[in-house]
Parts: sequence; structure tokens; C-alpha cells
Amino acid sequence: MERKIRWEGLEHKFLENCTLTETDNGVAITSIITGQVNNQEIKISYKILTDTLWRTYFVEINVISGRNEKIILLEKKGAYWLVNNAIDHRFDGCIDIDISLTPFTNTLPIRRLVFDGQLSNRIEVIYIDIIADIIIPVRQYYTKISDSVYLYENEKSTFKAELKTDPYGLVIEYPKLFREK
Repeated sequence: MERKIRWEGLEHKFLENCTLTETDNGVAITSIITGQVNNQEIKISYKILTDTLWRTYFVEINVISGRNEKIILLEKKGAYWLVNNAIDHRFDGCIDIDISLTPFTNTLPIRRLVFDGQLSNRIEVIYIDIIADIIIPVRQYYTKISDSVYLYENEKSTFKAELKTDPYGLVIEYPKLFREK
């Protein structure tokens, strides 16, 4: 099964075209983000692979900004993550990733987490801030408010947002940052 979704960035002006392909082995996500960040043209393409339970095991991000190009590779190997082919134990225990310039990565925990009887879940994620060029572990919380609304909270920054989703769990509105186009 294949799904396509398009988002518009509200804080940073860009468009994202995302394709999800679900198979018996898991989900493959490919996406291209184009636009401007800090008055500079930027193009980001990413590929994410998950198993059938939406647990991420592979991420490739290609960032082209002006004449600069950077590739970020993340791969889950047993209990640890490889970051650009080197073990990084800061991310032991992380299942999800969060890429700063896309609402898609919020779908990963929304689809993966079980909210039956426990409406709030705390998770450890690998946060990839494309603009600041950092990759760090971050603690986040997802609380189910209704079948289509989830409260997202970042523990370190105290940032909160109510994310509206479609029936598949894709974010269609992320206040002040993204909306489906």
C-alpha cells in the first residue's frame, strides 16, 4: 500500500512531498523537502525504514544548502545505533527519530505507541536538527487527547504542540510549524 502526503512549512518556507510504502516487511518512507531556511535555498531528501511495528532501523538524510552537501546515516544494529558508520552509545534505547524540518517523524511514535489504558507515553528519540547541524538524544512525551489529536511535549525545551492527524496517524496540522497542503 502506498500513501502520499504533502506539507507546507509555516515557520520556514518550504514544501515537502512524502511517500510511504507499506509492505509485509515494514514501512519505507521517502521524502523531499525544498524551500528556504534563513534566506538560503535548501533541499533535503530522506529515507526511513521501519519494521512492521513502526520501529525505525535505518535513516538516510541528504542535505543540500547552497554549494554544501551533507549526508547523515543512522542504522540500528542490535542494541545500539551507528551514526555515520560509528557506534554512538548516546542513542542506546532510542527507537524513534525526530527530524527538525518535517512533521512526518511525529507519525513514527504515534503509529508505534500503544495508548490503551495509558494515554501518555515517554520516549527517548534521536533528534536531528538540520539547521543547527546537531544530533542529540531527547526525551519526548506523546499523550493521546482523541482519536485524531496527540499532545507532543519536548522535556528539555518545554515545547508543546497539539498535533492533528488523519485516520492513518499522519500529522495534518502542527500549529505554527506545518500543515497538510
